[in-house]
Amino acid sequence: WKTLGAASNRVQAYASGLDMPLNDDELRAYYTDMAAKGMRGGKLKVGLDPEADLRRIGIMHDALKTSGKTPALMIDSNEYWSPKQAIRHISRFEEEYDIFWAEEPARRWDYRGLAQVSQGVRAAVATGENLDHISEFMPLVDNRAVDVIEIGRNCSGITGGLQVADLAYAYEIPVSVMNCPGSFMAHFAAALPNHIWMEVFNAGRTAGMTVDTRIEDGWIILGDTPGLGIVFDEEALAQMAVADQSANDTGLPAGRRQGAGLYEVAPE
Repeated sequence: WKTLGAASNRVQAYASGLDMPLNDDELRAYYTDMAAKGMRGGKLKVGLDPEADLRRIGIMHDALKTSGKTPALMIDSNEYWSPKQAIRHISRFEEEYDIFWAEEPARRWDYRGLAQVSQGVRAAVATGENLDHISEFMPLVDNRAVDVIEIGRNCSGITGGLQVADLAYAYEIPVSVMNCPGSFMAHFAAALPNHIWMEVFNAGRTAGMTVDTRIEDGWIILGDTPGLGIVFDEEALAQMAVADQSANDTGLPAGRRQGAGLYEVAPE
């Protein structure tokens, strides 16, 4: 963080549960635990069942409120909706809750559709975590299709990420750095003047490595270990090695069923 020019070793974090497999009790326990770590922001996976989504947004809200702070609620549909579906469902959620941002409410390349969503709901539209190069962000920025630019660790490295952050800064668009093991990308986030929140799955997630970061009162605190603060345990990594990638693994961060964006209940 010092090499990148950051003035502080603190980065504000929000909780992201990857919560589709969690039942309601597990969901409540997860966000209650993260609230105990001082986090007031939380993000919920949505899209499969709007009524269940609304109930679970309420669970996340109540759990985060135990931190004593006003919750900031985010939702992530992983490009599952069409723009009109997104507007309909987000508007329904907004009847009961203030949604801070809606992440990937439509396809990443559909800048017209994303702009339509941004104009049709109160929530900010956040997208970009699955884009790889600054050139892919230009249509979103140029067409006012994004309100929060998300930068993933796949974005041409730290150099490419800095270019995207500079683009966003020029247009007064906030950025958010996405999750990574041990929150090591917080070194990058700390150097960005327009960074608002970094995604954290949990306080650990560091199998096979140690990372010089910690969570304190809702902030990622960076240590002074050189580089990104990562020390790999080669022996532990060797024990976790697998011979082949699963045949069912698409290599993508999130699957998208056939017909998503076209219909919500699959035809028989």
